[in-house]
Amino acid sequence: MNFEAALKAGWGFVDKDVKENEVYAYQISVYDTPKVNSSSYMIGLRDYSTLPAPTDFISVPDDKQVMLSWDYETFKHIYTSYIVEKSSDGVNFESISNTPLVNLNDKDDHPSKRMYYVDTLNVNDKMYHYKLYGITSPAGLSVC
Repeated sequence: MNFEAALKAGWGFVDKDVKENEVYAYQISVYDTPKVNSSSYMIGLRDYSTLPAPTDFISVPDDKQVMLSWDYETFKHIYTSYIVEKSSDGVNFESISNTPLVNLNDKDDHPSKRMYYVDTLNVNDKMYHYKLYGITSPAGLSVC
């Protein structure tokens, strides 16, 4: 889920020679593998838009923990995972997990509307600030 790794693996490409009012056609194929069909895509800079921020991010405090929840259904076709960051001063944020958070409860016969995460706290009665980012594959990051 890292674009730099995707570039090194040959799964990513950055075209550094594009002009604002032009449209480009890209064709992607697997080298020396005729059984895999190639794919084409047309895009230009005018097609660029920032990723939407995840919505309805709420917290429910409890004894030495807080349940975080956000709208999953709206963006499940955009984001593959999420990063939640926490701060005790509102300035310095750190991720609350070593890996991105994924929704393992979303099933075809019972789709998830929300995503949940329970964060443990050292003490009660202390203010914490949280940021939520959606991640696209391979590692596009939303605004929080």
